[in-house]
Amino acid sequence: MKTIIRKEVLAKRNGLCDEHVSISSAVIKDSLFRHADFIDAQFVMFYVSKGKEVATHAMIASALAIGKRVCVPVMRDKLIIAAEISSFNDIGSKDSFGVQVPSEVKEVEKSAIDLVVVPLVAYDSSNNRIGYGLGAYDRFLCDYRGKKLGLAYGMQRVERIEVDDRDIPLDYVITTES
Repeated sequence: MKTIIRKEVLAKRNGLCDEHVSISSAVIKDSLFRHADFIDAQFVMFYVSKGKEVATHAMIASALAIGKRVCVPVMRDKLIIAAEISSFNDIGSKDSFGVQVPSEVKEVEKSAIDLVVVPLVAYDSSNNRIGYGLGAYDRFLCDYRGKKLGLAYGMQRVERIEVDDRDIPLDYVITTES
């Protein structure tokens, strides 16, 4: 069932026009930056957006500009490593998934991270998520004790996602409608 939902939602999301992505991402950024958990967080992990995902590049640059410590994910052997950056310019080359990663990996312990901004393909009203199918974020988040937040367009919400004991729900999802 997850495979079907993933395929359908990705097809819809990939059909969004660039203007919609840009405007929606700006609205979501504004909501994120006004959220109490973001305001309180000193160290934030952002996914680096690609394609028609909610755009995080401006979020990363703005978080750094207001003095937050920021890290981004780097994949190693199907595991996520948190790599701290001091500037968006630290991010350059693309990994095998087409995601921009830092040229130098300054690994940080996940226990130091206050808030993780997680990519998603689909989510439901219980804040369960469907990702890209690798389980990398679920493995990263399984022993993470900070806040877990998703960013999504409203059209990514589905009625219900079947979960198992490996699926880690988010604390909340910020959308253009939230």
